[in-house]
Amino acid sequence: MLTLVAWKCANKDFLHMTRGNHEAKQVNHIYGFKGEVEAKFKDIGVYEAFSQLFCFLPLAYVINKKVMICHGGLPSYDGVTLADIRNTFRYI
Repeated sequence: MLTLVAWKCANKDFLHMTRGNHEAKQVNHIYGFKGEVEAKFKDIGVYEAFSQLFCFLPLAYVINKKVMICHGGLPSYDGVTLADIRNTFRYI
Protein backbone atom coordinates (compact mmCIF):
# COMPACT_ATOMS: atom_id res chain seq x y z
CA MET A 1 0.00 0.00 0.00
CA LEU A 2 2.81 2.39 0.82
CA THR A 3 4.38 1.70 -2.59
CA LEU A 4 1.09 2.51 -4.34
CA VAL A 5 0.70 5.75 -2.40
CA ALA A 6 4.29 6.76 -3.18
CA TRP A 7 3.82 5.94 -6.86
CA LYS A 8 0.56 7.92 -6.94
CA CYS A 9 2.34 10.93 -5.42
CA ALA A 10 5.18 10.68 -7.94
CA ASN A 11 3.00 9.94 -10.99
CA LYS A 12 -0.42 11.38 -10.23
CA ASP A 13 -1.66 11.19 -13.82
CA PHE A 14 -0.70 7.53 -14.36
CA LEU A 15 -2.30 5.76 -11.41
CA HIS A 16 -5.97 6.01 -10.49
CA MET A 17 -6.85 4.54 -7.11
CA THR A 18 -10.54 3.94 -6.42
CA ARG A 19 -12.32 3.04 -3.24
CA GLY A 20 -13.97 -0.35 -3.14
CA ASN A 21 -16.04 -2.26 -0.63
CA HIS A 22 -12.99 -3.45 1.34
CA GLU A 23 -11.82 0.10 2.10
CA ALA A 24 -14.57 0.61 4.69
CA LYS A 25 -13.21 0.63 8.24
CA GLN A 26 -15.48 -2.16 9.51
CA VAL A 27 -14.57 -4.41 6.55
CA ASN A 28 -10.85 -3.74 7.04
CA HIS A 29 -11.22 -5.01 10.59
CA ILE A 30 -13.16 -8.15 9.61
CA TYR A 31 -10.84 -9.21 6.78
CA GLY A 32 -7.60 -8.60 8.66
CA PHE A 33 -6.14 -5.43 7.15
CA LYS A 34 -6.23 -3.67 10.52
CA GLY A 35 -4.44 -6.55 12.26
CA GLU A 36 -1.84 -6.80 9.52
CA VAL A 37 -1.03 -3.08 9.66
CA GLU A 38 -0.85 -3.09 13.45
CA ALA A 39 1.43 -6.16 13.43
CA LYS A 40 3.80 -4.68 10.84
CA PHE A 41 3.94 -1.11 12.10
CA LYS A 42 3.18 -1.55 15.84
CA ASP A 43 1.22 1.70 15.72
CA ILE A 44 -2.56 2.20 15.53
CA GLY A 45 -1.88 5.63 13.98
CA VAL A 46 -0.72 4.02 10.74
CA TYR A 47 -4.01 2.13 10.43
CA GLU A 48 -5.95 5.32 11.17
CA ALA A 49 -3.98 7.14 8.46
CA PHE A 50 -4.86 4.40 5.94
CA SER A 51 -8.51 4.61 6.98
CA GLN A 52 -8.53 8.36 6.38
CA LEU A 53 -6.82 7.89 3.02
CA PHE A 54 -9.44 5.33 1.96
CA CYS A 55 -12.23 7.79 2.78
CA PHE A 56 -10.82 10.25 0.26
CA LEU A 57 -10.44 7.77 -2.59
CA PRO A 58 -13.02 8.38 -5.30
CA LEU A 59 -15.71 5.79 -5.91
CA ALA A 60 -15.33 6.09 -9.69
CA TYR A 61 -13.38 7.77 -12.46
CA VAL A 62 -14.55 8.90 -15.86
CA ILE A 63 -11.68 8.88 -18.33
CA ASN A 64 -11.86 10.90 -21.56
CA LYS A 65 -15.62 11.34 -21.03
CA LYS A 66 -16.04 7.79 -22.35
CA VAL A 67 -15.07 5.18 -19.78
CA MET A 68 -16.29 4.92 -16.21
CA ILE A 69 -14.09 2.88 -13.87
CA CYS A 70 -15.31 1.72 -10.49
CA HIS A 71 -14.63 -1.11 -8.09
CA GLY A 72 -17.13 -3.93 -8.00
CA GLY A 73 -19.53 -2.82 -10.70
CA LEU A 74 -22.58 -0.66 -10.91
CA PRO A 75 -25.23 -0.05 -8.24
CA SER A 76 -27.94 -2.69 -7.87
CA TYR A 77 -30.76 -0.29 -8.76
CA ASP A 78 -31.52 1.72 -11.90
CA GLY A 79 -31.30 5.46 -12.36
CA VAL A 80 -27.99 6.13 -10.59
CA THR A 81 -26.16 9.07 -12.12
CA LEU A 82 -22.54 10.18 -11.95
CA ALA A 83 -23.75 13.01 -9.71
CA ASP A 84 -25.23 10.43 -7.30
CA ILE A 85 -21.89 8.63 -7.15
CA ARG A 86 -20.01 11.92 -6.73
CA ASN A 87 -22.31 12.94 -3.85
CA THR A 88 -22.16 9.64 -1.94
CA PHE A 89 -21.01 10.18 1.63
CA ARG A 90 -17.91 8.02 2.13
CA TYR A 91 -16.18 9.60 5.15
CA ILE A 92 -16.92 6.88 7.72
